[in-house]
Amino acid sequence: MKQNNNKYYLKYWIVFISMLLISPVWADSLEENNQILKQADAIRSSDPQKFRDLLNGLSLRTETLSQEQKNYLNYLRGYERAFAGDMDTALILFKKVLEESASSLLRFRAGASIANTAAVTRHFTEGLTHLEQTLDLLPEIQNSEARQQGLQVASILYNQMGQYELGLQYANRLLSEAPEGRNLCIAKMLKLEAQFQLKTLEQNNKDIQSGLDTCKTHRETVGTNLIRTYRASLFMDKGQHQAALELLNQHITEVTAAKYPRLTSEFFYLLAKAHWTDDRFELADRYAARAVKESESLGHTLPIVKSYELLYQIAMKQNDLVSALDYHKKHAVADKAYINDITAKQLAYQLVSHQSIEMKRRVELLDKQNEVLKLEKKLSNKAAENNRLLIILLVAIIGFIALWAYKTKLTQVRLRRLAEYDSLTGICSRHHFTQRSQSTIEYCYSTEQEMAFILFDLDKFKVINDSFGHPTGDWALKNAVKACQTHTRKNDILGRLGGEEFAILLPGCDVETAEKLAEEHRRTIEVIDTTDSGHNFTITASFGITTASRSGYELKDLIADADEAMYKSKRDGRNRVTVFS
Repeated sequence: MKQNNNKYYLKYWIVFISMLLISPVWADSLEENNQILKQADAIRSSDPQKFRDLLNGLSLRTETLSQEQKNYLNYLRGYERAFAGDMDTALILFKKVLEESASSLLRFRAGASIANTAAVTRHFTEGLTHLEQTLDLLPEIQNSEARQQGLQVASILYNQMGQYELGLQYANRLLSEAPEGRNLCIAKMLKLEAQFQLKTLEQNNKDIQSGLDTCKTHRETVGTNLIRTYRASLFMDKGQHQAALELLNQHITEVTAAKYPRLTSEFFYLLAKAHWTDDRFELADRYAARAVKESESLGHTLPIVKSYELLYQIAMKQNDLVSALDYHKKHAVADKAYINDITAKQLAYQLVSHQSIEMKRRVELLDKQNEVLKLEKKLSNKAAENNRLLIILLVAIIGFIALWAYKTKLTQVRLRRLAEYDSLTGICSRHHFTQRSQSTIEYCYSTEQEMAFILFDLDKFKVINDSFGHPTGDWALKNAVKACQTHTRKNDILGRLGGEEFAILLPGCDVETAEKLAEEHRRTIEVIDTTDSGHNFTITASFGITTASRSGYELKDLIADADEAMYKSKRDGRNRVTVFS
């Protein structure tokens, strides 16, 4: 028995001494892992290759990582995957960190990254929802680095959503936090991006050089070269194509090495555009094709739309009609998808805004209900006053619920109007126009009434957008519609089918009357004074007309025949009216 006890104590001391020997080694490994993780975090965008090497090294020694270090590694892996364009994997990793990490700071960073990554993958509603939840936590976060990351994500996300005023607002808030290092670079880059998209960035703006100097100092390759794309674009807007080429060619090697699809696609497109302007078609074709290839992982972005358009123009210039047709088709598909993306972003922003308002109202209602409970508890001690106060309380609750129901109804009406009417011009959206037109066509058919259908399209609208900017294009669309409304009859249905294309259904109208009305519309549009837009240009439109006696009582046939007539107007020189025959 004594011998067995001696063996037990011997085994115990062996284990104890082993733990004493191993513990310092284990502690050293944990500390070394922490240092590597922090180092990788610090250079994640300034030195992408070294960042990947550090993560790969940690992945080979996961057995030495604590659970929280594994969560930290997953967060950085998510960033690396997002940086490489693999957004789906990045989202999985960020959500894993959000679910498993015990660190509120790491969860905050993961939540901000989910918001950013979800928006990049076009899950716009999810992205904005996560962003709102993250920003709600911002007052509780004391860590300045994390606070700055949250503001960065807000500015980045709003810029991606096309809400550049909000993007600029959060970029300025980020700058007010006195960021240092890469955060200062990103803050300046985001501010310049928002100003560039809002058309308020001038070529001689001192912030451009300040942003470049800051990003170069901290070896932020991506931020530095994104700012260079804005400068190159401003050069080309001023006709200084050689200066743009020199700037782009000087830094193409480091841009390619960064392997950041958004940057490389924009860079190659600008190179293609500059070479095209200088009639170097072979180089323009090569860089445009590279821009398309770099954009493949990003979906239908603006660089891929513009690159397909440029490839189409090059093919036409080289009389390669087969390639030109192929590029034209690809451009049409990409352009439509890009416009759909913009629409989806706008709808997501409106939806989340309404949901936020509704949630705040519900919280207010709960607060009111809590107040009611407190009042009831107090009133229970005063039997004489209980009935009178209870009646007052019930009336207040009913009034509040009625007010809440009324406001909810107003919200529903506004949402329905957003769905039925075009937010820019105020006329019927395509879907609502189709519904109203179907009902009117059925009535005309049943009563054997003649009716006419007019389709018109603003001429060279893209040139207006490219030359003067989208705000001027929007101004042209709104004023063209106002001009047409002055000659639209009470029962006529006017709708926007998409982009710069509009349609009018005229019940009880013969071809001669329709032709006169279309001519009135054409003349009214042609004489629009554009000086209020800040630019001097002419707006014209091409019209196509058909009637039920010519095309039948099917909306698709009326649209098809009017479209054929409209395109004949364009082929015959634009700014004219053509009747389908």
